[in-house]
Amino acid sequence: KKIKQLDSASKARIAKQAASAKSVAHNAKEAAARAQQEMEYARTKSEQAKQCSLAAKDMPDKQHHEDNTDDTRPAKLPSSLKVSISHVDNYPTRQGKDRANPYVHFKFHVPGNNRVDVQQAVTKIKWKINDPDFLESFEFYINNDWDDEERPEELEITFYDCVSATTITKPVIGDDEVAGKVILKMNDVLTYKEEVRYPDGRMEPPFFAGNITKTYELMDMDTEEVVIGAQDEETPCQALIGIQYADSAKKAKPLPHLHTVQLPLRKPFVAPLPKPPDSWVDHPIRKVDVDPFLVAAEGD
Repeated sequence: KKIKQLDSASKARIAKQAASAKSVAHNAKEAAARAQQEMEYARTKSEQAKQCSLAAKDMPDKQHHEDNTDDTRPAKLPSSLKVSISHVDNYPTRQGKDRANPYVHFKFHVPGNNRVDVQQAVTKIKWKINDPDFLESFEFYINNDWDDEERPEELEITFYDCVSATTITKPVIGDDEVAGKVILKMNDVLTYKEEVRYPDGRMEPPFFAGNITKTYELMDMDTEEVVIGAQDEETPCQALIGIQYADSAKKAKPLPHLHTVQLPLRKPFVAPLPKPPDSWVDHPIRKVDVDPFLVAAEGD
């Protein structure tokens, strides 16, 4: 009996150990799978960090204007360029299509200068229309323009026809067909106002002015010809674009240089007495035939 009891107890213990070993093996397998997932995640993050590090090495240094290194001169606020796109007439279409899916991409940059940040903006897509009304405005900022006498920036406006079926409101730049371009050079659009000095010391600093709303024709950059629209084959595609430039030099009104002026000295003012003293016997106010009011007024 004792041998049988020992055998049954050992069998139960062995079965319990086997079940425990199976549970431990299952937990170990799950832990190994989680560790593998964590390693994959860490490997992905490490690759992203490496790519960001390489991209940071290729990035140009941020440009600082040489005049801003002068500590005696206050920093200038950024100027702003507000661009509005209102309407486009006779929009071109792709081959075999009657309607276009137009949208407009804006790129404000300095050609040939990678040190200046490129600013971009894009309108919403207008579906299946050849005379779209965009009615959108965008604002670009210029920081490095202290006392500059020219504006080297360009505003490159590219008109696209959306062909991506997956894009709803945000287009994929580069995947769609280019309908035409309009390039606006700031030196041609803006007017430079010279510095003005007044005799009293006041000064108006130089600034750029520009407030234009004009119809521009779309150009084909490959052939350098005007883009002809789809509805009228004899009329070019035209876009109504507005430009409004606000120079911070004009916004900030400098204090006039005033000069101190020495006024001539004068005797201190003393209020007259209400009536002459009694010792002044022959004063005109004591004469009976003279009006006291007139005499008092004349004396004052």
